[in-house]
Amino acid sequence: MVKLNTNRRRRKGTSQMAVGYARVSTTGQAEDGQSIDAQTIAIQTEAQRLGLDLVDVFTDEGVSGRRGDRMGLHAALSIAINNGAALICYSLSRLSRSNVQTLQVVEALDAAGAHLVLIQEGINTTGTCGRMMLGVLAAVYQHQVEASAETTSAVLRHVRASGRKTGGSVPYGFTADADGTLHVHAGERRVIDRMVELRRQRVSYRRIAAKLDAEGLAPRGVTSSGKPSSGRWQLRQVVRILARETAL
Repeated sequence: MVKLNTNRRRRKGTSQMAVGYARVSTTGQAEDGQSIDAQTIAIQTEAQRLGLDLVDVFTDEGVSGRRGDRMGLHAALSIAINNGAALICYSLSRLSRSNVQTLQVVEALDAAGAHLVLIQEGINTTGTCGRMMLGVLAAVYQHQVEASAETTSAVLRHVRASGRKTGGSVPYGFTADADGTLHVHAGERRVIDRMVELRRQRVSYRRIAAKLDAEGLAPRGVTSSGKPSSGRWQLRQVVRILARETAL
């Protein structure tokens, strides 16, 4: 994930420097009851408790923990690695939702003489026991994430099969009667089928939107939020519809 500076290799635990990392996901700015501000305060308190000089707290807001291209995480890792410092996070779930990614972070820190501190789990990877516990927890968290995704997909399939609405607005490709029962909208369904066909051909989401416009396949006149449509496909609309089709 981060290029190591091998010239700065130190014995683990000798640096008195620490850097913090906090994240909130796309599901809300205070997921698990922990906002960026709350996580930052916890990180500052932990650094003080450990007698470490906290140089900064980097953040990623509205970003999934499965993504590897997080700028805040890369910045925090770079400082920790290049200075043999402690990387302090509120919890493992704030650091990453991927077992592989978590282990990559730990290995990069370990190779540079740096270490990871997870406040909620009480883990410090300066010792073998801490690294072992982290490996187990990372595997458990990833299992929970994957199981949750499978359950969500199953529920959505059931709701769609039963003909009921899946949320507050009528999803594109359907109409709804007075009691909320969904019915397939033939015209919109053909547009969705065209989206799926193009995506299978590895056409980018942005180009799919452009092709739909060029082919005269206009979006719904009113958006899901009730606002008038621009008459052209927006990138986020295409992404959202195709994500739903994949889930279902």
